[in-house]
Amino acid sequence: SRAINIGVNNTAGYSWINAAFANNSGVADNLVFMTGATERMRIDSSGNVGIGTTSPSTYGKLAVTASSGVIGNFESTQSGANANLLNLNATQTNSSAGIRFQVNSGTTAQARIQVNSDSSIVFQQTSSDTERMRIDSSGKVGIGTGLPGAKLDVSTGHVRLTSAYQIQWFNGATQLGSVLCDSGPNLTFQTGS
Repeated sequence: SRAINIGVNNTAGYSWINAAFANNSGVADNLVFMTGATERMRIDSSGNVGIGTTSPSTYGKLAVTASSGVIGNFESTQSGANANLLNLNATQTNSSAGIRFQVNSGTTAQARIQVNSDSSIVFQQTSSDTERMRIDSSGKVGIGTGLPGAKLDVSTGHVRLTSAYQIQWFNGATQLGSVLCDSGPNLTFQTGS
């Protein structure tokens, strides 16, 4: 293969951009950015960008890899509220956009947070993306159900409160009543505060 190197070489070290060709016909292979003798970034022949990896096409259009420390940092200096640090956009009407979290490339554990076209937010686990919790477009939370019928809807399971805790009902700032379970164990129903 042939290559064109553009850079600086001196006693303090060298940096260059390397444009390599796969064969003599001039078919482009990779555009590689180096400092010293170490590759820092590459753009492959398909336009995939890799930082810290020589195989960006394995991961998608942008692949960033590091062996230690913080991989990336997004910071806004906007003085107003609601600064968008990262936008994830699916352009099709019926699409969803999500973030996947993986341990050991997903073989140990994985989870996903997804926003659907109906504005619901879904929390999923396992490789089959099993839904665990959903917040629908009206703010209702469903655990074990994809169609929450109340502000909090728990299906096929239990809600546990430990120690002495209360369930309280309010109208604005005014407490209307409560149910208290203490360590007695005693269950007390109370009106007012």
